[in-house]
Amino acid sequence: MMYSIIIPFKELNSNLLNNLKSISFLEYTKFEVILVPDKNILLTEEYNYPIKTVISGKVMPGIKRDLGSKASTGDILAFIDDDAFPVSNWLNIASENFKEKKHFAIGGPGIDDSNNTQNIVQKLSDIFFKSKFFGFPERYMSFGVKKYFDDWPSVNLLIMKDAYLKVGGFDTNHWPGEDTILCSKLKKIGISILYVPELVVYHVRRTNLKKLFFQLFSYGYKRAIFFFEYPNNSRKIIFLIPTIFTIYLCSLIFLNNIFYIIPLFIYLVLSFFNYANVNKYNKHSTILILLFPFFCAYCHISYGIGYFNAFINKIIGHKKI
Repeated sequence: MMYSIIIPFKELNSNLLNNLKSISFLEYTKFEVILVPDKNILLTEEYNYPIKTVISGKVMPGIKRDLGSKASTGDILAFIDDDAFPVSNWLNIASENFKEKKHFAIGGPGIDDSNNTQNIVQKLSDIFFKSKFFGFPERYMSFGVKKYFDDWPSVNLLIMKDAYLKVGGFDTNHWPGEDTILCSKLKKIGISILYVPELVVYHVRRTNLKKLFFQLFSYGYKRAIFFFEYPNNSRKIIFLIPTIFTIYLCSLIFLNNIFYIIPLFIYLVLSFFNYANVNKYNKHSTILILLFPFFCAYCHISYGIGYFNAFINKIIGHKKI
């Protein structure tokens, strides 16, 4: 099987160069790399694999990936971000799973790449996203067993080219959330994404609260839009919970009797439990333990506000921001 690794990005950057270096260590050698920048770039280093460059102009990542797929010669399209770095046996593992003809799309986790240099926001983010009750551990660590999902991020997503072309690719200006749209279209023709825990890439986390807020706000905003536009993989109660929690916190200003505070107490207990469960093999930090419940609330509120904003705009007929 021939793979086309497609990497959309804006301009040449250090993460991309690290990405290309990690690709040079792949054990499986039957692949090409397709770079899709806004404008022409100059790579000063030579690599031991073929590289194509497709100039896209200033367009959204979904369109970039479509342009990359048109230039591809592979049987399988391997989507990865410029700040993600595959492990050496990435394509070997992919090939083992694609040999089973029933698998048309597979995905794996994007594990934090900054374990030795994490700032406090990255440490808290890593624990939050890996937590079982608050996060999505399959997306952020090699967790559990193989299973099927109807939505998977394009930071580590591999799809048979025939299936990709059958649904028309991404074909969207939505961002973030373009991967949700592709997965929704795949689901309509009976294709789910097989989660493979060993199919690992390392991925850089957001480094400050402002960037994290806009990331989570955008995720929530788009998911609310997709509630109406792509209901087959976006109408789940789990996507609504952060908004319910945000409204609940606001209501505490007016309703603060002892019984009404019980859900908040349960939330705090779950926060500490999630921290302990994710971090059970590491040395505990008192500061991180104390900050973690507030950080969880910050993340849920950020997402919840975005979701609520878009949901209301959709209901009253406003155009999306």
